[in-house]
Amino acid sequence: MPYILRDGNGKIESFHKGAPSPEAELMGHENYQEIIEFLRETDSVDELQEVLLSSDLNFIRVLEDLVDLLCKNRVIAFTDLPDIAQKKLTCRKNIRAGIEGIENLILDEDGSIF
Repeated sequence: MPYILRDGNGKIESFHKGAPSPEAELMGHENYQEIIEFLRETDSVDELQEVLLSSDLNFIRVLEDLVDLLCKNRVIAFTDLPDIAQKKLTCRKNIRAGIEGIENLILDEDGSIF
């Protein structure tokens, strides 16, 4: 996940793929406009593409949840979706379930590792 660091005035001073320090702030959807302005000022196409990719990944999860909700409320049937969409959604759901299963095996109730 992308992180941002702010200067003393609260203005973004740098953008990072990982948390470079405890002061780093996890980038959220509320920061996108501010980040785009920062990246325009620095003329960093690569960093702007990273922000777009992160936004896309978050949006994909929203769409997955929307499809689940529509199916659950019987607005659509899962089988109404094209075969390729069914396969991709099922694959992502299985991967997420596997990750959650692994996390449950190695994390205590408070979220710490053993």
